[in-house]
Amino acid sequence: RQYDRRFFSRGIQPHVYAIVESNHVDKFEVDYFCNGDMKLTAAMDIIIKELHDAKEYGSILTVTPQDWSVLYDRFAEITEDINMSREIALRELLPLVQVAEALAQKYDVIVTNPPYLGSSRFDAALDKYVKIYFQDVKADLSMVMFKKMLSYQLKKNGFIAFITTSSWMFLSSFEKIRTTMFENASIDSLVDFGTELFEGKVGHNPIVAWVNRKNNLDKKLTAIRLVDYCYSQRNRKESEFFKSRNHHIAQQGNFSKMPGSPIAYWLSDKVFELYANSETMEACAHPKVGMQTSNNEKYLRLWFEIAYNEFNGSSLGLKWIKYLKGGAYRKWYGNLEYLLFYNNDKNYILQQKNARVLDLEFLNKKKCTWTDLTSGNNSFRLAPDDTFYDISGHCFFPSEEDQFWLLAYANSVIFSMLKTVFNSTFHCQVGDVAK
Repeated sequence: RQYDRRFFSRGIQPHVYAIVESNHVDKFEVDYFCNGDMKLTAAMDIIIKELHDAKEYGSILTVTPQDWSVLYDRFAEITEDINMSREIALRELLPLVQVAEALAQKYDVIVTNPPYLGSSRFDAALDKYVKIYFQDVKADLSMVMFKKMLSYQLKKNGFIAFITTSSWMFLSSFEKIRTTMFENASIDSLVDFGTELFEGKVGHNPIVAWVNRKNNLDKKLTAIRLVDYCYSQRNRKESEFFKSRNHHIAQQGNFSKMPGSPIAYWLSDKVFELYANSETMEACAHPKVGMQTSNNEKYLRLWFEIAYNEFNGSSLGLKWIKYLKGGAYRKWYGNLEYLLFYNNDKNYILQQKNARVLDLEFLNKKKCTWTDLTSGNNSFRLAPDDTFYDISGHCFFPSEEDQFWLLAYANSVIFSMLKTVFNSTFHCQVGDVAK
């Protein structure tokens, strides 16, 4: 109305629809509407088939475009009809055609607050549908919606605006949708709100809002980072939004230089340059997941519970092996608390269901260990050569000449900063260290 003062008086009708489904459409009403016209019959058959259980799927439904003018001409025609089926046809069939048209057409602008639902909470029908049509984003319904809108309903050079949790920006399960975005669109702007944007339970989720343009333009994006203003500082989000210290300009093409292509808009160009020209920990440190006994009460003891001469390397053979199990925050060395009852035979543990045991060659490898779960900074430690290690105390395996250098690097602030790019949770997993 800023540009047209008569906009509200022009009788423009907004197309606001609730999803309707075709499950209970009467065949006789369809026959009456189509009136023997094969073109109408074919179009209605497709619409009825595609909108079956439509309320189950909502706007992620893919609907085939039809000759809408032919359908609407027929509706206009039957409004003059005296047949008693007219009212039912208008009431039952017209909304189906209107919703189908809305779902089939392409738009210049799409703005949405999508449904938030993890795949673990999908019912059977939705789960099956998503796995068939949206395999690469099946983990979360909001990203299914994003893929549908970007790929099928947005015009070339159109804009799409979403607000979701920020997990799609970093987690490996969303790497394919990030690749799709980079190939087909460019990020125009982004606001990374962090947590505490909303009240209640949802306030604990990190929230991001962003705008894409459906064109892979070689341009920089503008991002505003408010993730540090939460809890006692949450009221500062609005004022900090306007301060230049929270504004970042990033080149979208840089993101693919990092493993998994995370949307790390706040990193300097120097970091991306290092990634483009250097090895990752995957290549030079070879981090690996540890073993699991599936029954720690049976197979693990604290070192002071066992006679010292029964430790590995004794005359009794490999009865007990030193065992790394993560533990509290501690850098450089320590947390050597547990022993594993190996009993000279890996099959002794493998008899336990779901157990996984390391080969003896791991005892002689140079390694460093860290704790998977931590609420603070990561702490990496030198692992003695004669140790096995657990899934909660992972290890990486550098060459002997690199061992102390990479241990120092793993305990540095640079490593800690980069780790948050790939996983902002309390976990520090093997895949995160590898990147």
